[in-house]
Amino acid sequence: MSFKDDALKSTLTWSPRKQPMIENAVIIWRNFSGAAKQFTPEGKRTFNIALNEDIFAQLLAEGFNVKRKPAKVDGDDDLLVLEVEARYSPNSRPPQVVMISPTRNSRTQLDQATVGALDFAVISSADVVINAYHWEANGNSGVKAYLEQAFITIEENSFEAKYAEYEVEEHGDYVGRDGEVQTVRFD
Repeated sequence: MSFKDDALKSTLTWSPRKQPMIENAVIIWRNFSGAAKQFTPEGKRTFNIALNEDIFAQLLAEGFNVKRKPAKVDGDDDLLVLEVEARYSPNSRPPQVVMISPTRNSRTQLDQATVGALDFAVISSADVVINAYHWEANGNSGVKAYLEQAFITIEENSFEAKYAEYEVEEHGDYVGRDGEVQTVRFD
């Protein structure tokens, strides 16, 4: 099953503040760390959400800058996407990003320093709330998608489950070859 098929399971509702809320969002092309990429300057934290036709049409009707990427293989469906920016700026409220760990039965609030961990995580599900920013410039207008809130459940491997009951230490002591006790920091 491809992420295009997974996007069929996504649903869109609207918050009382008219914010799009996508349940079971399929997150692709992740750059939560803000690394410089071919088309993205360093510091710009973005990701895309693969959309189904229904959500694509609703967001397009509201003015969002949704994109239709042509299929690379004949017979495949086009890829429908919405780029979302996770903005951490002193002038705005940061997004609330929560990573759900089912093995540990825990949630971890991610911030600007830790949200980049999602770039390589295996995401099993994501529920996303988008802040719609209406803009006008030089006779053009549109709606930019900023991340307001995300609850992202990660998929953990069997070793993670096996060792989940053990606490993670930030440092530890061991006896070196010379017989001296040494402290190792794990940060």
